[in-house]
Amino acid sequence: IEEMPLDIFPWWLDQLEKNNLVYVEDVNDMPAEASAEQEQLYRQDVKSLISVPIIVEGKIHAFIGIDSVTSTKKWTNENIELLFIMAKILSSGITRINYDKKIDYMAYHDALTGLPNRSLLIDRVNQGILNASRQETSISIMFIDLDEFKIINDTLGHDQGDELLKQV
Repeated sequence: IEEMPLDIFPWWLDQLEKNNLVYVEDVNDMPAEASAEQEQLYRQDVKSLISVPIIVEGKIHAFIGIDSVTSTKKWTNENIELLFIMAKILSSGITRINYDKKIDYMAYHDALTGLPNRSLLIDRVNQGILNASRQETSISIMFIDLDEFKIINDTLGHDQGDELLKQV
């Protein structure tokens, strides 16, 4: 099935949230409130399906399923268990990727401003020097410094100093 936003499947999401499972033995027998989903399934000649949510950080991120395009089908507990196992594996993988991205972001960005930090600056400057060397050009770097910033923190407090840093 092509990639689509989850919100075009309101009945499906409701079923996943309530039952942690969508079980459709016959697409023709879906309830009226599932008309949007039924239309999508008809377009793809799906006769029967089961699906389970892929939950990441407590929210439904996607779903995974098995469908039959040849005939209606009664799905076995084995089919359902397999899908739950696959969903947990995918959820773990997505969670790991998300955590790795967060850790990488935290390592190279200032927690207060969200701006790139010194480590990222050094990395990018080194890359720029290498590129400039290869292309036989030069690079420029501009530094901005807030003189006597300690006075702002001491007189107005750290919260005001933090706000000033964010604005600068």
